[in-house]
Amino acid sequence: ATESKKGLRQKAKNGGTPGKAPFGYLNTRQRLEDGREVRTVALDPDRSHWVPWLFERYATGVWTVAALREELDKQGVTTVQRPNQPARPLANSHLYAILGNRYYVGKVSFEGVEYDGKHQPLISEALYAQVQAVRQSRHQSREKPRVHTHYLKGSVYCGECGEPLTFEQTRNGKGMLYDYFYCLG
Repeated sequence: ATESKKGLRQKAKNGGTPGKAPFGYLNTRQRLEDGREVRTVALDPDRSHWVPWLFERYATGVWTVAALREELDKQGVTTVQRPNQPARPLANSHLYAILGNRYYVGKVSFEGVEYDGKHQPLISEALYAQVQAVRQSRHQSREKPRVHTHYLKGSVYCGECGEPLTFEQTRNGKGMLYDYFYCLG
């Protein structure tokens, strides 16, 4: 086990990818001029263009992970089929993992240490930083823009207990919408 970890660590230090390539990339074998065969990572021609698309949409602050997933489902985007695993639509948790993975800017992480990778980056550092800022702002405000959005959502708190107020839209008998904030505490 120690020798295996040592080999994986060395591969990461040299810019290789230890383990399975993330969404948008494929594990491949490449034959060198001296006849040796090395395992490397190449762009997935069917999925690699979706990674910048995801990052650009999410960075606007308008798109949510759920909305991105719905759009990818409409477009028929799935994971790579494996020998023991069929191709499946992407889940929200998979999209969160993609949006938080520095592999897409050309970095390889192993045992908490980050190395420069030899693979082709799919996004820029600036776009990655912008996406992380959107994620952090939504996390800090505890905003989960699933159904209803409101400019005060996540920033209004109860005067009695200090808990965040929840936003709801209700409709009266004539069909008019009314916005309400209420405390769950």
